[in-house]
Amino acid sequence: MAEKAVELARREPEPKPSLPYALEQLGYVELYKERLPAADAAAKEALSRSPNYADGYALAAHVLIYLGQPEEALRKTQEAINRDPKYPFFYDYHRGHDPDVARRHFEEAETHLRAALKKNSNFRSARSTSWLSSVSLVGSRRR
Repeated sequence: MAEKAVELARREPEPKPSLPYALEQLGYVELYKERLPAADAAAKEALSRSPNYADGYALAAHVLIYLGQPEEALRKTQEAINRDPKYPFFYDYHRGHDPDVARRHFEEAETHLRAALKKNSNFRSARSTSWLSSVSLVGSRRR
């Protein structure tokens, strides 16, 4: 379905206003199908089509987390926030859920996960990650 949305958006007359959104959705489909190169390509094309598209930067950040590039993912998330100061909850989730970042910057990661939960208390992934981070911190303090 996401592929069809991109196909239809490509047929729009320039400037193709729905194409970046369609590419973002395709990127998430590819990401969760574990096709990381395709997800990365969708994010990059969305940003090349619309350089101020905040959610395109958020997708790129999410892909970078899965590619094992957490510091670059944090930079992309910050770029998304710079473009959308009233950003949605999942931007904070991206900043807090990467295990490598959480180990090095626990308090910051926990702050971001709590901010994501404050914006959307039903977001199960943030609740689980926040709880696991807290347990991990308690365990590391006992050592």
